[in-house]
Amino acid sequence: MKFTYYVNPQTSGAEHDADIIETCIDQAVRATHAGFVGVGLTEHHFSEFNTYSSNLMMAAHLAGRCAPGTRFIHAAVIAPLHNPISLAEHINLMDVLTKGNTIVGLATGGDAMEFVGLGRNPDRKHEDFGAVLTALKAAWSMKEGDAPLEWSTRFEAGTIYSRVMPSAYHREHPPLARMTISDKAAYDAGLVAEYIYMARLELAELLKRLDIYRGAMAGAGFSKDVIEDRLEWSFCFRNVIVRDSDAEAHDEAIRRIQMLHEYGLRTSAKIPGGALKAVIGPTGDPEEFVRKQFIIGSASSVKDQIDAYRSAGVRHLGMLFNFAFMSPEESNASLESFIRDVLPAFSDSGRNGLGAGA
Repeated sequence: MKFTYYVNPQTSGAEHDADIIETCIDQAVRATHAGFVGVGLTEHHFSEFNTYSSNLMMAAHLAGRCAPGTRFIHAAVIAPLHNPISLAEHINLMDVLTKGNTIVGLATGGDAMEFVGLGRNPDRKHEDFGAVLTALKAAWSMKEGDAPLEWSTRFEAGTIYSRVMPSAYHREHPPLARMTISDKAAYDAGLVAEYIYMARLELAELLKRLDIYRGAMAGAGFSKDVIEDRLEWSFCFRNVIVRDSDAEAHDEAIRRIQMLHEYGLRTSAKIPGGALKAVIGPTGDPEEFVRKQFIIGSASSVKDQIDAYRSAGVRHLGMLFNFAFMSPEESNASLESFIRDVLPAFSDSGRNGLGAGA
């Protein structure tokens, strides 16, 4: 079983931003030196859902601090919010800074507030995603001596007369990934052997999605080595609370979920006519959200839950320890207990290079 420390803290006010970011940096360094193999980062703006906003900048800062060989997994970069040529450069630079230990998930995004704030139309995000992806891949494939590349999106256009700099780390570009919120999305990713990242799935649902993903790769003719690598480095996110007892952890989980729900209401109210931001899922049932998204309990109980994942064939989990407006002391308590009391039971976790076709 591999573990990635996933960085997605919520902030309760501007006065807390610096402390939250410093805590996340310290925790990422601590976790990777203790045995976590990856750091997962996401991109959100304005909505208070992700304090540090830019996953690429955060990863660049962490690259020289985390344990050697740490994978930096972007889940995800919201492509429609970016200039595609600048994005190509920034992703390549990230790949060089991590010596090829970068996986880049690209997504359409979801929060209308973020699109409006950056001058984008959320109703056209799928169209914009396609235009950015087309230009991004064309820029990556351009070689010295090629004809000029003309590119355009609904917002910008340009002509490239030379290759994008820097080049990626001894390859055209880092491997790509997708956030998958449906079995169909996992199947589509499997057809091109892109890594997948998932959330809000009970174990049986997760196993079904991984099986669909595996079958799509096999049906598309990818080698066993490629399939094994993709299954090794794709993961499902879990919010983790480790406390002295199962009851204490459960009570805190329910309280945190309520805080997230109230956050969703506040955020939705900021945009005239804005739809409810369903942070805790479409049903709003906290117990369902716990089942689908949380690993909670005493250290012994958390260990047993993770062992159930491992026994079922799950190879990698993304772990959120700092979420729902936690103080540094609250999130550190879970992380330190996990490192001390849970992680040694899964010490077969190790860093190995990105595999075939990566």
